[in-house]
Amino acid sequence: MAIVLPRKAKMAKGRKKKKGVKRTVPLTPPTPMTQPRRRYVVTVILLVVLLLLGFLYYDSNTRLVTTEYVLEYENLPEAFDGYRIAMLADIHGAEHGEDNKVLIDAVEAAKPDVIVIAGDLIDRYQTGNPVERQLEIARTLVEGLVPIAPVYFVR
Repeated sequence: MAIVLPRKAKMAKGRKKKKGVKRTVPLTPPTPMTQPRRRYVVTVILLVVLLLLGFLYYDSNTRLVTTEYVLEYENLPEAFDGYRIAMLADIHGAEHGEDNKVLIDAVEAAKPDVIVIAGDLIDRYQTGNPVERQLEIARTLVEGLVPIAPVYFVR
């Protein structure tokens, strides 16, 4: 419900009257957000942001991403025509499935002629996974890759 002000009500300085427009004022002014409610809303927003950041951090460190590039060179020797190289990088001691089965299956599905591990197989600064466990994961991974194709590691 609203109260209609008379047409000749005082206007704030600098404002022009609009003809035929009625101004209304609410019966009860809106109450400002109370301090405990504001704290609750801010806490909920911060919690949602932190959960989202945590999920994105976890996802970026555990998601398996495969990308395929086709390179064409005019002076490439014929022996390398159709040659497939699987390159693994930035594993950081992560495990994709039990004994890295998901990663090994993805490499096998690519049917590579050679497998190159381009560094960051383990991460000695990772707090949640000790280096000894990461080395065990790396050993299991390499043992699973060797039957697929020759494996080379860049240190």
